[in-house]
Amino acid sequence: MLFYGLFGLIASLLIEKDDWKKIWTFAIIIATIISFLAVLSLYGFLPSLLTHMDPRTGGTIGNPIPFGIYLLVLIPMATVLFL
Repeated sequence: MLFYGLFGLIASLLIEKDDWKKIWTFAIIIATIISFLAVLSLYGFLPSLLTHMDPRTGGTIGNPIPFGIYLLVLIPMATVLFL
């Protein structure tokens, strides 16, 4: 736990504002791609790429709950960046 606290502190001190915007934009682009693949998998367009027995899709993460949490964390930042 101490490692994550120190990492966050050092990252916030060393990374500039423009770099943070690039990092968040990249994370949102990746989330969009993963969501698109999950929707394609849900409707059966990519059966060999993302195979699962559950009707809920987990994208490339594999489990729908962490996938939903991943997307939920990015929604506020996407709103802030694109408004």
